[in-house]
Amino acid sequence: CDVLYQQLPKFDRRIVETALMNVPGKEFDAVVVEALKTEKDGANLASLAKVVAARNIPGEVATLLTLANQDDSPARVELLAAAEQIATKENIADFVNAYLAMRRGGERDRVEQIISRLCEGDATPVVQMMNNQNGPQIFLLLGRIGGDAALETIEKGLATNNPQMIALSVRALSNWPNAVVWEKLLEVAKNTSYPDSIRL
Repeated sequence: CDVLYQQLPKFDRRIVETALMNVPGKEFDAVVVEALKTEKDGANLASLAKVVAARNIPGEVATLLTLANQDDSPARVELLAAAEQIATKENIADFVNAYLAMRRGGERDRVEQIISRLCEGDATPVVQMMNNQNGPQIFLLLGRIGGDAALETIEKGLATNNPQMIALSVRALSNWPNAVVWEKLLEVAKNTSYPDSIRL
């Protein structure tokens, strides 16, 4: 593993990743995981995450998510993308925590898509994590996921007298994964009690 792994910066990264993915044996699984845990370079960490996911090493979704949730993670999105390949719905909370820790918009967009795929239209685990601090971020994520639980929460936001919450609810509806909420958006546009900045 060391010989191949040390070639990552020098040769075609995809060739080395493929080689690492196809070396047989549980002993090699352990070597790859140890390398993943100790790597500091973002590009190499992303490559090792791909290898762990492709080898489908039992239990290592937790390792990928732990590394992704570190404050200074140099490859957060890549780690989450790898973790998605071997994750279950029980891991959704960890994905959401990583999402909430992100600052860059492009990365957040990619992670929203990952979480949406894991939820499969049921935002219940995400709704349960919502609080006063993360509410605005969670609302936008709910719009990506869609489904009954998300819609119920967003409708409560529309029913408040809080302009910020109403605006977030409209943005969430605008991100909906299908066209089932178009009538709700039309109602918002016709509701003269809302500010023009929200209705237009």
